[in-house]
Amino acid sequence: MDNETPLFWFQECPELLDREKREMEQLGFILDERALETERVVRFEGRSRYNPQRRIIIIYRDGYPSIAPKVIVPVNTPSDALARHHDPESGVLCCFGFGDSQWNAGMEALDIVLAAERIIRDYPPGAEIPDDDLVPEPRVVHFAYAPGSSILIPPPFGDMTLEELRNYRSGQIRVNRESHQVRGILSHLSTGAKEDRAEPSPATWLPIFYKGQARNVVLRVLSEPPPYLTGYFAILGWLQSIKVLLRRSEDAWTLVVFPDEWGSRKQLRATWIAVHTAPNKAEWVRCYQVSRDDSRVRTPYGNDLAKCRILMVGCGSLGSAAGVALAQEGVEYLALVDEDVYEPGNSVRHQVGVYRFGSLKALALADRIRELMPQCQVSPLLMRVGYWNSTDRDKFFHEFQQADVVVDTTGNQSVAHYLNDLCTKNRKPLVIGSVTNGVWSAEVFRYRPGKSGCRMCWNYTYGDIAPPGAPNDGRQFAPGCNQPTFVGGAADVGVAGGLVARMVTETILSPDVVGQDYLVWTNRVEEGRWQPRVETFAVPPHPRCLRCRA
Repeated sequence: MDNETPLFWFQECPELLDREKREMEQLGFILDERALETERVVRFEGRSRYNPQRRIIIIYRDGYPSIAPKVIVPVNTPSDALARHHDPESGVLCCFGFGDSQWNAGMEALDIVLAAERIIRDYPPGAEIPDDDLVPEPRVVHFAYAPGSSILIPPPFGDMTLEELRNYRSGQIRVNRESHQVRGILSHLSTGAKEDRAEPSPATWLPIFYKGQARNVVLRVLSEPPPYLTGYFAILGWLQSIKVLLRRSEDAWTLVVFPDEWGSRKQLRATWIAVHTAPNKAEWVRCYQVSRDDSRVRTPYGNDLAKCRILMVGCGSLGSAAGVALAQEGVEYLALVDEDVYEPGNSVRHQVGVYRFGSLKALALADRIRELMPQCQVSPLLMRVGYWNSTDRDKFFHEFQQADVVVDTTGNQSVAHYLNDLCTKNRKPLVIGSVTNGVWSAEVFRYRPGKSGCRMCWNYTYGDIAPPGAPNDGRQFAPGCNQPTFVGGAADVGVAGGLVARMVTETILSPDVVGQDYLVWTNRVEEGRWQPRVETFAVPPHPRCLRCRA
């Protein structure tokens, strides 16, 4: 029957199990018949031939042979752990590299055992690590943490060095208890003479934490990582050794900062861990740092984008996708212009949730960006371009003058031409993004002063070429004067928004690239068949354009 539970790999391929069992027995490993019968787990156990004192347990996962087996070398104490690639808490060996990249489905029992033996041979406890082994192994990931509990370490604290943190001795966290879990945020640290607070405020980071219970914390900055300890008396004794004196009846928090590997081996940074003690209980609590290091390792252009200021007009579905992407790419200042109101139906493709119905889109999108990237400063301007009073006009032009790039995602031709006039007069880069009905295609244009033509030049060159759009066949919403919108799904709008964001970032990062000022993403061809492709074209100044000719 179609709904029957799939067979385990060893039931589906009993000859594969027979082969592995035969080879494992030749290598001195015995199949755990009881685990196979009662737990449906293929588990072999044996001894290392290189170091017979080491037990090796090999567990074939349900996805074998596509998924690599788990290899465990048990440890009695943390000091028994191998020098590298060995989890001192679980005993798991990292035999096949990051993401099991060195594993393939053709490997057999001998390959598995040899991978484990190589680590046992090359990395005994205290071994000198070869210079070519650059993989970082942060100790902070190996502690036996309280399940589900965590503390957030926001800026500026997440970016501080050990030396900077040595000035502090105490602080305060705000915590919320959720069932048996605790989640919180560090709100400030104190030197005794002054207090330094989180930036921005905890209310900006996660409002739920701001309403949480305030708890005082002790801070200790160490020169070595904490030991892997479990149990109330062991952890309490260690706290006393670093001069944290607690009463056994006290519910208390301690924050510990120490150097730990990050990025590559021997590259150290300040790393945080928390200890929560209560009557007859002491547990490690995972700390998560919000730091530029963590952002930049994922967005390598972030350092170059951090100081850029972007003025974006239009906070609809396309603008929301582009705005969020720009913030996540590393832009740390966005001014958002829109006066439209968010409706529940917008949520099918907008970055903002349905619960924000009735809010102004610029405000709702600003909150969403702050939620995702609190380091990004967002300035919402609640206005319609060109239809403003003197106060709004002054606000807009204040942002315009400071912007590195202006972005238009309104889909409104009047706005596009108005911004084109402003940007050409002031020699300021402009990016315009739009989609056709059904998001069958998207266009992204940019003007770069002195390096490309403007929007009028584009009109003269490409204005008669219409990328494909969905026909109005009666099943689709027809845009009108009072209900301006377009048809199209979230996946396609997300791609279009990403292309707008990428055009903005490349305008900043690669200013000398030529011939790529007009991008067309064709999603569907004329008959509606999905056939995606991306093309880029040059937009040279046109001899009939009065703007560029002037």
